[in-house]
Amino acid sequence: MKPTPAHRKIPTMDPHKYLLISITLTWLILYKHLTIGLDLSAYESASFSINPSSELTHFVTHNETGIVYIGASDALYQLGEDFVRQERADTAAQCEDGIQTCPNYNKILLIDYAHDRLITCGSEKQGTCQTRDLSNVNTILYESNHPVVSSGKLTTEAIIAPGPRNGGVDAIYVSATYEVDRRFDVFALSRRELNVTNDFLFNIERGGRLQVNTGSASSLDLAFNYAEVFNWKEFTYFVASQILNINVEARDTYVSKVNRICHNTIQLERSYVDIVIECSSSGIHYNLIQAAYVGPTGPSLAASLNLTAGDDVFYGVFAENEDAPLSSSIPSSKSALCVFKMQDIEEAFLDAVFGCLTKGMGFEAGYFPGSQCVKFSVTREDSIGQQCIDQTNWQIASGITPLVSTPVIEWNDTLPSSVITTTHRDHTVAFVGTTTGDLVKVHIESEISGREYERISLGSPVLKDTEMDTNKEMVTILTQQQRESSGREYERISLGSPVLKDAEMDTNKEMVTILTQQQLLKLRVSNCAAYTTCDDCIGGNGGQDGDPYCGWCTLERRCTLHDECPMSDASTRWLPYNNAQCVSISNVAPYDSLPITETEQQITLTVEQLPDLGSGASYECIFDNIPAVAASKDGNKLTCTTPAMSDIPRITTGNDHVTMQLYVFSTETQVKFVQREFNFYECNTHKGCVACTNSSWACDWCIYSNICTHDNSTCTMEDDSIINGMNNPEIAPRQGPEECPQLVAQDGEKLVPVGASRSITVTGKNLPDEDRVTSYKCVLNIEGSEVTTAAMRSGEELTCAPRMYTFSEEIQNLDVSLSVVWNDNRILDDVFGFIVTLYKCEVNRPDCSRCLSSTTTRPELMCGWCKTNAMCTVNDNSKCSGDWLAPGTNDNCPVPILSGVWPPSGPHEGNTIISVMGTDLGLEFDDIVSVTVGGKPCDISGLSRQEYRTGSSVSCRTPSGSTDSEEDITVAIKGADETVLQSTGTVVFTYRNPSISSFEPQEGPEAGGTVVTITGQYLDACSEISATIGSECVMNRRDNVVNETTATCRTTSSAVDSTFPLVVSFDGAIRQSQDMFTYRPNPTVADVQPRKTIESGGITLTVTGTGFNLAQTPQMIMYVGDEEFTEDCKIHNDTMMICKTPNTETSSDNISRKRREVIPLGDASFGFIIGDVTELLRWADDNNVTIEYFPDPEYYQFVENPKNTKEGAIEQIDGLNLDAGSSEIDVTVYIGSVKAVVETLDESVLTITVPIDDPGRECINGTTTKHTCVVVYHGNLPPINIGTLRYPSPGGGIDSGVIIAIAVVCVILIGTLILVLVLYRRKVKGHQANIDKLLIEMEDLESNIASDIHEAFVKLQTDVTDLTSDLEGTGMPFVPHRQYAISMFFTGLEARPMTYDPEDCDEAVENAVTKLSKLLGDKTFLMAMIQILDDDKSIPNKDRLSIASMLTVLMILENKLPYLTDVMMTLMTAQVQDAIEEERPTRLFQRTELIMEKLLSNWIALSLYDFLKDHAAYPLFLLYRAIKCHTEKGPIDMVTGKSYVSLNDENIIGERLTYKELVLDIIVNEEDGEKREVAVLDTDSIGQVKCKILDTIHRNKPYSTRMQPWQVDLEWRIGIAGHLTLQDIDISSEYELGWKKVNTLKHFSVPTGANFALALRQEVPNVTAAGNAATRYTNIHDSTSLPNITVSMDDTQVEDGVQLWHLTKDCDETQDVATLSRRKSLILKKQIREVTFPRLLSTKGIVQEYMDRMFAAILNTEDVPIGVKYIFDTFDGLAKRHDIEDEGVLHKWKSNILPLRFWQKIITNPQYIFDINQPRSVEASLSVISQAFYDAFRVNNEQITKDAPYRRLLYNREIPKYRDMVKGYYSSVSQMQRITKSTLDKDLRDICIKFTGLFSRISTLIELHKFLVKYRSKLLEVLETDEIYAESGLSEKLAQVLDAMPASLNEPRYVYQQDVQLDDEQ
Repeated sequence: MKPTPAHRKIPTMDPHKYLLISITLTWLILYKHLTIGLDLSAYESASFSINPSSELTHFVTHNETGIVYIGASDALYQLGEDFVRQERADTAAQCEDGIQTCPNYNKILLIDYAHDRLITCGSEKQGTCQTRDLSNVNTILYESNHPVVSSGKLTTEAIIAPGPRNGGVDAIYVSATYEVDRRFDVFALSRRELNVTNDFLFNIERGGRLQVNTGSASSLDLAFNYAEVFNWKEFTYFVASQILNINVEARDTYVSKVNRICHNTIQLERSYVDIVIECSSSGIHYNLIQAAYVGPTGPSLAASLNLTAGDDVFYGVFAENEDAPLSSSIPSSKSALCVFKMQDIEEAFLDAVFGCLTKGMGFEAGYFPGSQCVKFSVTREDSIGQQCIDQTNWQIASGITPLVSTPVIEWNDTLPSSVITTTHRDHTVAFVGTTTGDLVKVHIESEISGREYERISLGSPVLKDTEMDTNKEMVTILTQQQRESSGREYERISLGSPVLKDAEMDTNKEMVTILTQQQLLKLRVSNCAAYTTCDDCIGGNGGQDGDPYCGWCTLERRCTLHDECPMSDASTRWLPYNNAQCVSISNVAPYDSLPITETEQQITLTVEQLPDLGSGASYECIFDNIPAVAASKDGNKLTCTTPAMSDIPRITTGNDHVTMQLYVFSTETQVKFVQREFNFYECNTHKGCVACTNSSWACDWCIYSNICTHDNSTCTMEDDSIINGMNNPEIAPRQGPEECPQLVAQDGEKLVPVGASRSITVTGKNLPDEDRVTSYKCVLNIEGSEVTTAAMRSGEELTCAPRMYTFSEEIQNLDVSLSVVWNDNRILDDVFGFIVTLYKCEVNRPDCSRCLSSTTTRPELMCGWCKTNAMCTVNDNSKCSGDWLAPGTNDNCPVPILSGVWPPSGPHEGNTIISVMGTDLGLEFDDIVSVTVGGKPCDISGLSRQEYRTGSSVSCRTPSGSTDSEEDITVAIKGADETVLQSTGTVVFTYRNPSISSFEPQEGPEAGGTVVTITGQYLDACSEISATIGSECVMNRRDNVVNETTATCRTTSSAVDSTFPLVVSFDGAIRQSQDMFTYRPNPTVADVQPRKTIESGGITLTVTGTGFNLAQTPQMIMYVGDEEFTEDCKIHNDTMMICKTPNTETSSDNISRKRREVIPLGDASFGFIIGDVTELLRWADDNNVTIEYFPDPEYYQFVENPKNTKEGAIEQIDGLNLDAGSSEIDVTVYIGSVKAVVETLDESVLTITVPIDDPGRECINGTTTKHTCVVVYHGNLPPINIGTLRYPSPGGGIDSGVIIAIAVVCVILIGTLILVLVLYRRKVKGHQANIDKLLIEMEDLESNIASDIHEAFVKLQTDVTDLTSDLEGTGMPFVPHRQYAISMFFTGLEARPMTYDPEDCDEAVENAVTKLSKLLGDKTFLMAMIQILDDDKSIPNKDRLSIASMLTVLMILENKLPYLTDVMMTLMTAQVQDAIEEERPTRLFQRTELIMEKLLSNWIALSLYDFLKDHAAYPLFLLYRAIKCHTEKGPIDMVTGKSYVSLNDENIIGERLTYKELVLDIIVNEEDGEKREVAVLDTDSIGQVKCKILDTIHRNKPYSTRMQPWQVDLEWRIGIAGHLTLQDIDISSEYELGWKKVNTLKHFSVPTGANFALALRQEVPNVTAAGNAATRYTNIHDSTSLPNITVSMDDTQVEDGVQLWHLTKDCDETQDVATLSRRKSLILKKQIREVTFPRLLSTKGIVQEYMDRMFAAILNTEDVPIGVKYIFDTFDGLAKRHDIEDEGVLHKWKSNILPLRFWQKIITNPQYIFDINQPRSVEASLSVISQAFYDAFRVNNEQITKDAPYRRLLYNREIPKYRDMVKGYYSSVSQMQRITKSTLDKDLRDICIKFTGLFSRISTLIELHKFLVKYRSKLLEVLETDEIYAESGLSEKLAQVLDAMPASLNEPRYVYQQDVQLDDEQ
C-alpha cells in the first residue's frame, strides 16, 4: 500500500524571535539566490515567491486539476499549474491574549477528495480548522471551534485515512506537540470526524484520542517533535524524536520513534504501539529524526535488501544531538540517511505487542496514561491477531529493542530538514532538503552505502511535507517559503532559505517541487547538459561519481539521459555514471610525438570505449582543422596518417615543438567525439646539451658536432660522442643532462677589482676529450659586450688568463655572467649561471674614512686608500702610483674637512639637532671625540648611530647662544693611532629669534583640513617645527611647507565655535600669535543639479549648501566601480559652488561606442572633498541619489569643407548624443579665435551664431588655416576640429585663392601639353632602334655589377631578417577580415553597408528588407536583375560594381555563398556562350565593368583569402620589407615621392646625389635611459627621420595601432638640458626664387651619434610644455594614450606662390629636355640613363630572390585553393563543350581570373592584407613587379614598342622562366582530382563563417533597395515586356517589395556614410 501525503510540524522557537531572524536571513538568502540564479536556472521550471515578512509552511497539489495550495503565516495561496497565483486568503489573527497580533502559521493543509474540499488549520484561533472551497481558498465552507493543532511553531502532523466507523470512512489523524500551559487542550494523538455534518466536523471520534501523562513529566519532556506521518497498509504511522520513556532513567534519553495506530480500532489506546528506530555508525548515534519518507526501491537497492524492486522501504534523515550523546533534543549538523525495510518495522511492532502481552510492564509507554501490559501466555502467532482489536488484553505498548540501521551516507556539516525519494532505471535517488537551503541529491546504492553527487543552493528550510507522484517522476518538497519540484546521496541542491518537508515528484519523475520558507520551486531532477566532458558526466576516469540520471553519449560527445542518446543500448554508445572508464585515446603507437621532419607517418590509436559504427559509417582522424584522413578500425584500434609538412603549424620562436589536437571523427554523427594532443618537435632548436637531453622529446646531443638531433646518425663529426636524451627510449651508457659537458656550481663569490689584472678559475665536469679540443676561452658579458680571454685546462679546472676588466656604469659592483667556449664556438653548459662580481673601490667612497670603514667597504674587497692619488683602490690598481693605506693599519686617514651644516640656523634657546657634513669624519661613530659650536660642546649623546653617517656626517644638539651670532663648528675625531685629529674648513651656525607676525585664514570648518599659512621671520631656523590651534595643526617640513618667512599647517578637528591662538614650537622654543582662529560649523550640501554627466566629464554642476567660503580647494569625487575620480570646484559664494564632473574614462576602456540612442552607461555615487569634512565624501549615498553618466558625444565634420557662411549666420554642427548628460553651458565653440554664441543643443544638432566680423585665419590653438577654423570644446573632451568656414570676400568678387588656383591649373595644363608633345617626338624618333642596344647594355651592366649586387643582397638579407625576426612571436600585421573585404570589394566605390544594424529599426523596414531578401533568394529574379542591369549601358559602372559587392556581402551574411556561386556560374556560362557566338572568346573576363564580373572578382578574393594569409603572405611581406629597406638606404624625395633607388624608372631620381649615413642615438625611455640606434641619411627630411625612428621602435606592429609621425616632435638633445625641436619647414629653411627647401639633417649639421628624442607634438615648437616636461617623452611605444593630433608637414603654412622642394625640383628634368635641341636632348637622356640604369638594375638584382620566393609561393601546387581548382575545372569543361582547341584561349581565361583580378591588386597594394603604411616609393617598385607577374601569365611575348618604358625591359630575361612556371602550374592544377560541388559548398560555408558579422545585414539590404528603386523603371519595363519574365510574375514581386519600404528609410539612422566614417577613423 503506497503512503499518502501528510503535513508536518515546524521546530519550536519563540515566534517573535523566529520572525526577526527569518526576515533578516530571508533577505540575505534572496540576495544569495539572485547571485546564483544562473546555477539554479539550469534546473528551474517554475517558481513562486512571497514577501520576506511572511513564511511558507505547507503545500499540496490536487492530483486531478494540478492546482497548488500553499499554507503560510497569515495567508493561504492558490496557484495554477504554472505557479501563477490565482487566489490569496488572509488568515491573520489576534494572539490568544486578545490584544497582540500573532503570526497564524498554517499547520494542516489537506485535500479531502471524498468531500471535494480543502482542510486548513492554523496555529492561532485556539488551533481550530476550516474547510474551504477548492476552487477559491477565500471561500470558507465551515469553521470549527474545536482545538486541533498546537500553537506557534510547535509541530503538528495530520493525514486522512480510513476510520473504524461505517465500514472505514475517512477520518483525519492528528499528532500535536503537548503544551502544558495552554488554556485549552490539544491532544497528542487524535482521530477526528470528517464524514459528518458541519456541526460535528473535526470532533474527536469516540475513543479517538490520546493525551500525555501530564502528572509525571515536565512539558519539555513531553514536547515530542513530530517529523512525519504516513499511511501504510491498515495503519497510520507517526514519526517523532522524543524521550525514551517517562521513568527517570529514560526521560533524559532522546530517541527517534515510530508510533502506530490501527484504522479499525475504536479506542486508540487499544492499538497504539511505538518502537525505537536507531540510525548509528561507529559509536555515533544519530538519535533525532528530522524527516522521513516511505517509498519504493530501485532494483539495485532492492537486491541489497533481499526485496523485490518496487517494494516500499522507510527512508529517514537523522541528526546527532548537541552535547552528550542522547542527552538533548537539539539537533547538530552531524547527520545521516538511513533505510529501514517496512517488513522489519512491522516485525518490530509485532515484537512490542508480543512483549507487552507476555513480559508485562517493561513494555508500557509511561508518557500516556492507561498504558497496560499484563503477562499472558500467548504465542507470537496469537499476538498477530491481538494488534488491531478493541477487545484485547493490552493497551499503549512500547517496544524496548531498537530497530537499528547503518547509515547510507553521513554528513558532518549538514542538518537535513526533508527527504523524498524516487527511482530511475536501476537506481534509487533521494532528494534531501537542508536547513541552510540546499537540496542534496543522494544516490542510494545499497542499504549501507550511498553517495552525494550534487548540491544545489535554492534560496529558502524544508518542511516535512513531501509527495511523490504516482509515476515516481516528480517529487514535491515543501519549504517555509516556496514550492519546488525536483526529483544515492547522489546530488545536493541548495534552496537558500531552509527547505521545508513538503515535496512532490511529478508523474513522469522528471520534475521535483521543493518548498522553502520564501518560495516554491519546480526543478528538473537532472541537468545532464551541465556536464560538458565525459569526466564530469560519469566521474573522472570512471570515478563513478556522476549523476545516475546521466551518461556519456559517446559519438554525440555530450552528456544525456539514456533515452536521449541514439542507439543507447548498443555497447559503449552510452556510458552510464558508473562506467569504469570514459571514452579516451589511451595510447598512440608508436609515439604521440614525432619529429617535425617525419610527416605523413602511420600511427595507431587505442581508443577505450570505442563503439562499432553502423553500415556505411566510418572513423576519421583530424589534426586541428585540416581535412580529415580515413582511419581503419581493428577492434578498439584506429590506424591513420599524420599530416603533411605543409599542414603542420610552424614552431614559434622560443619553442621546441608545436601541438596539434588529434581528433577522432565519426561520419555517422559528424562529431569529433574524442581528442588527444599530438606533438611535432624540432630538436635542433636546442643549442645546448643540457636543454637538448632534458627536453620532453627523444633528442640526443652530439658533443663534437654541437647539434641536437632526433637521429644521432646525422651527427656531422666522425666518431662523435653521443649523449642520449632523457626521453630517448633507447638505453645508452651516457644519458641525460648530468652527462653533458658543463660547469659545476661555483663554490663562492668571484670578486674581481676593476683596473687590476686577475685570473678566474672555474670547475667543470664531463669535459670533452683534450685531444679533440683546440682551445678554451672565457667570455664575460659586460654591459652587453663580450670580453674574451684564453683559458687553460687542468683536470676538471679551467683558468681564465689574467687580464684587466672594467665597466662604465658608476656603481660599486656589477655582476656579470661568465661562459666557457671551446673550439671557438662550443659553449659549456652552465645550469647554475656562473657570476663574476666586478667592483670599483672608488665609487661612493670619496674619502679615506669611507674607503677603510668596514661599514661602507666589505673587508674581502681589499680596498685601501691611495694617498698619492687620493682615491680608494686595490693595492695593485694601475691608477695608484704611490703610498697605499691598507684597512686595519695604524696609519691615520687625513684630517676631517667640514663642508656644511643643516639646518644652518636655529633658535637662540638652542636644542636644535644639526647635521655637520664633511669628509673623513671617522671610520665609526666611536671615533667622534667632540663637536663644538662657538667653542661650546654640541651634545652628541642620544644621537649616535641612527644619525651618524660613516665619514660624511655627525649630528648633535646645539647649546644656547646669542641672537644673530654666527658661531664656528669644529669636530674632533680619534685617529687609527689614537691621536685626536681636529677638523679643518669653515662652517658656521647662526642663532636666530623666530617670530610670528600673522596667519590666514582665521576660521575654518570644525572637522579640520584648513591649510593655514603662517607669516613671520626666521620660521625655518630650526630642525623640528610643530604647531597647534587648540589641537594639532599638522605640518611636515619634508613636504617643503616651511621657508624663512612662511609656513603652512593643516588643522585637525575641534569643537564648533571654539577659538584658539596659533602656537608654534621651534625646537621647543614656543612662539604664539596675537590673532585667534575660530572653528566654524562644517559646510553642508543641500542639492546638486543637474545629476548627469558624460564619460569624459567636464559637465557643469551647481552645488548649493552652506559654509562654502570655508572651503579652500573643494573637489568633487565620483565613485565608478572600484575607482575614484576627482575634479576641482570653484566657490561662487558661501551658499553656491560650481563643480565640473570628473573624467571617468580609464585606459582599459577601449570599447567603441556606436550608439543610435542615448543609453546611460551607468549610475555613479559621488561626494565632495572639503577639508576633512568626512560627512560629504559619500553625500550621494547618504541622500539616496546618484549621477548618471552617458557616453561621450560624437561630433561630425562639415560635409562641405570649407563651408560657406556669412556674418551673423546661424550654423548647425551635427553629431550624436550631443545633449546626453550635457547642456548648452557645457559647450564652447570657437570660430577662429572668437567665441560663437551657442543657441541650442539637442541630441543630434548644435546650433550656433557665427561672429558678425570675420575672425581671420588664426585658430584658438594658435595655428593658422586657409579658411576660418571651427573648434568645439565640450566638457573635458579634447578640442574637436569641425572644419572651416568661408566668409564672403570684402568686395564680393572671386576669392584671390580661386584666381591663383585657376592660373596654376592653366600653367600646369600648358606645361603638361608641351611636355607630352616633346616626349612623344623624342620617343617616336629613335627609341625603337635603340631597344636591342639597350637590352645588351643592361645585360652587360648587370654582369659588371654582379658582385656589388651580391654583397648588397647579403647585407639586405641580414637587415630584413632583423626587421622580421619578431614575426614568429607577434605574427604578421594582418588587417581584420572586415578591412580586407572593404579593400577588395569597395575600393573606389562610394556605397558600402554599415557595420551594425541601425538601432531602433522600424518594424516596417525590417519586414520590407526581409521580403527583399526573400526575393533575392529567387534565382530566376536574381539572374534577371543582374542581366538587365548589365545589359543597360547607361547605368554607371560604379553602380553596377556597388550592387555586385552588396550582393556578395549579403550572401556572406545569409550563408548563401553556394547559392551566389550557382548564379554566378550560370551567368558566366551564358557569357561564354555569347562570346563564342560573337567570336570574341579571348576578350572574356578582361574587365570588371559588369555585375557578373565584379561578383567573380569578389568570389576570387574570398576563395584565395586563406591561401593568401597562410602561404603567400609571408614571402609577400618579406618582398615588401626588402624593397622598403633597400629603398630607404638611398635618398627619397618627400615632396615628389621619387627615390634614389627603385625598380620604376618613372619614380627614380635622375640626378647624382651626395649623401651619407648617420647613426643617431634615440632616447626611447627618458626615465631609465633606454636608447636605440637608428640609421638615417643626412639628406633625410625631419619627417622621414621620425618615420625611420618609429619604424625601428614599432617594427612590425600594426600601423593603425602605433604612434604616427605627425603626433610627435623630433628633439635634438644637446648637452645636459639643451634641446632643439627640428621641423621640416621653419624660419631657417632655404628660400630662392619662389622655391623653399625642406629642412634635412644636413641643413642642421647633425653629426652621427647625436642624441635625439621623440616628444608629444607641441603647438609652439621649442617651448617647454606646461606641467611636468618629462611626460612628453614617456610611453612612445604606446600610441593609445596620445591625443588625437592630426598635423603633418602639409599643415605648415607656405606663402602663396612658394613651392616646396626636397632633393630635386620636379620640373627640372622636364624643362631641360623640352627646351634643348633634339641632339642635346638625346645627350641629356643618355646621361640620365647612365645615371639611373645602374640603380635600376642593382635594385632588381638585390630583391630578385625575394621576388622569386613570392612567385614560387603563389604558384605552389601543393595547396591550390578549392575555389581556384573549381573555376579552372569549369573553364576546362566550357572549352571542351564548345570545342575550343586553342589552348591560348583557356590560358587567357585563367590568367584574366587569377593574376588580373587578384594577384596584381594584392602585390601592388599589400596594405589590403597587411596593416602597413605603404610609401609611394615602395608602391612604384611593386607596380613593376606586379606588371612582370602579369606578363608571365601572357600566352606569348608582348612586343616591346618604341614607347615602352625602361621598366618594361627590366624583366625581359626572366619572363620566359616565370612563364614556364605558370604553364607548369596550370598543368598541375588540371591534373588534380576534380573538386566536387559539395566540397566547394563546404568551403564556401566556411568562408561565410569567417566573414560573417562584419557588416549589417539590414543596412546591406537597404543599400540594395536604394539601387533597385533607382533603376525601378528599367527593371520593371524589361520584366513586364519579356515573355519569360512576365510568366514568372517577377515584376509584381519586385513592385510589392519596393512599395513595402516605408518613408522612414531616408532617416539618418539608415544612412551608411556615418558608420563608414567611424570605421575609417578606427
